[in-house]
Amino acid sequence: MKTPVPAIDTLENVIEATLLVVDTHGEDKLNLERVAERSGYAKSTLYRFWPNKNALLKALSDREMTKFSNSVVAGLKDYQPKSIEDVEHGVRFIVRCYASMFSQRLWLRRLIVKTFMASGLPEDVLKHYDLVGYSTLHYLISNSSPWVRSLSRPQIFILVRAIMANVRTWHMFDYVKQNIPSLEDELVTFIMSQLRAPDLKHLVAVKES
Repeated sequence: MKTPVPAIDTLENVIEATLLVVDTHGEDKLNLERVAERSGYAKSTLYRFWPNKNALLKALSDREMTKFSNSVVAGLKDYQPKSIEDVEHGVRFIVRCYASMFSQRLWLRRLIVKTFMASGLPEDVLKHYDLVGYSTLHYLISNSSPWVRSLSRPQIFILVRAIMANVRTWHMFDYVKQNIPSLEDELVTFIMSQLRAPDLKHLVAVKES
């Protein structure tokens, strides 16, 4: 039997209510009653689409990752670099997107990782959590000829992991928070060192294998 799909406005209202409940009371206190009260929908209506709190958390995680993905893609929509400096601006934009991702709600980032890990295979986690980074770097590289060298998919994957491994700690420690501008500069410098073409004759051609 197919799971019923709620109307878009219902979905958005319930997910936003879920976010506010967890933000206010914590994940442990999340339940259908609190979400029903916050959203204005009857508990029976919620139960029809989200039978338990895990379903609500999964819907919240999906929405937040989609919002993040859309914001990054929109930011690079008109990316047409005319110099190596323009390429660096594009790299810095991606780094800043990741650095600001859920910086005000660290619990939300942890929730997303935990939700995807609980959903099944590691490939599912990769699909949701790394695909945005791979796609945006791939797009940036593909449109950066002749300043960017050819990179394989594994090489792009390594760069994405380097970005994520660094920025995920920037908001966790006070002594790190004070040096985020310098850390950002160093990370951008590192990524550019991996991207920069050895000469202008080396046109970019992102390889898929």
